[in-house]
Amino acid sequence: MDLNRCIIFNVSLEGFREHRHTADWELEAWAPEITGLFIHAAYGMNKLINLKLLPDKPVICFLDVVADDYEGLLVKFLGELIYLLESRKQGFTLFELKVENFHLSGKLQGAFISSIDKEIKAVTWHKLRVSQNSKGYRVNIVFDV
Repeated sequence: MDLNRCIIFNVSLEGFREHRHTADWELEAWAPEITGLFIHAAYGMNKLINLKLLPDKPVICFLDVVADDYEGLLVKFLGELIYLLESRKQGFTLFELKVENFHLSGKLQGAFISSIDKEIKAVTWHKLRVSQNSKGYRVNIVFDV
């Protein structure tokens, strides 16, 4: 991995951060392009639960999700990741996604879960709005825990 890319990547152009929330978890994600927004939302979710994977148990999964808008697409995408965490005990840290016209498709790479600190029950619609400005896309996501 190019360290310079990693430093630039985390400073301001794209990323995520946790916001204080009374009962649930709130995450803000941003990126110059819509695909990056989805990837950083997934990275942020992984960070919130403190996802740890088994190094000797790699898995690959393919997703194809459609919705009426970006908010619905994001809820479905993150919901699929939660489903895979709960039902198959699989977590993903590499995302090769294509997001276009409210359609997400792609390849997820990860492994079986070693541990997580806390489960996420669901992605909520509370305050969920994907916004776009001259710098790119931004979203706040509230997770029910």
